[in-house]
Amino acid sequence: MRIGLRMSQDDLAKALRRVGVESGEPNEASKRLVQRWESGISRSPRPVYIRALERVTGVPIE
Repeated sequence: MRIGLRMSQDDLAKALRRVGVESGEPNEASKRLVQRWESGISRSPRPVYIRALERVTGVPIE
């Protein structure tokens, strides 16, 4: 999905942090965290990240 949005891992992390602040739910998203999700090291993002991902992508995450 990130690639479809033409975002680098760093771009996605920055967008997640931005929407977190805008929505009153700051988070510590980083390029490394995005890498961990994509590689499967971290299976499921925490709820704060799921909400931020939904805002950034416009797609519900189940």
